[in-house]
Amino acid sequence: MNTNKTANMERTLELRDIAGNISHDLHITTDRTAGTHPVYCAGKERLYVTGFERGINIKFCKAVMRPLSDLNRTVTHNGKEIIPIVECAKIAEPDYDWKINRKMAKREIIYETWTDKVFFGYTGLHRYFKFTEKDDRYFYSVYQNDNMEYIPDQVPLFDYLHELKIDYRGLIDSGLAIDANKLEINPYK
Repeated sequence: MNTNKTANMERTLELRDIAGNISHDLHITTDRTAGTHPVYCAGKERLYVTGFERGINIKFCKAVMRPLSDLNRTVTHNGKEIIPIVECAKIAEPDYDWKINRKMAKREIIYETWTDKVFFGYTGLHRYFKFTEKDDRYFYSVYQNDNMEYIPDQVPLFDYLHELKIDYRGLIDSGLAIDANKLEINPYK
């Protein structure tokens, strides 16, 4: 029987794990050099960083990523402090005023005598409203803790996770990426 721990130990960093992040100034670390390096190009098995004309084999690299838990925390992106899950909610449903509520974004619908709430979340971060498999990854909206709706076009949301270098693939937990917050100098601040 193959357990998750065994599967994680056998897992290797692949281009598909980081390809969407490369156009957004993804940094890597490698045991071949000190510090972090921005990736400017990638081949099937090599990542190209300044100072290494021949590239570095991807098996010697670790991506520098933000942990999934940064989705509901204040991070600095392009010089501005944001809360990623709130920004994702604004992308999915831009006509509303979204705020943070624990691990989800929240908007309120105010009537004369009561207030309804709509929550926006991501399954990889929590499973408050519906049982999901461990590897399920999707954004959803929930009205009054009851009616779950899947966000129809999630491509812009995952593109935004790539822009932020949020590790929704579990690379940090697998040892294939480094938590940017634990570096002496976070290249994404």
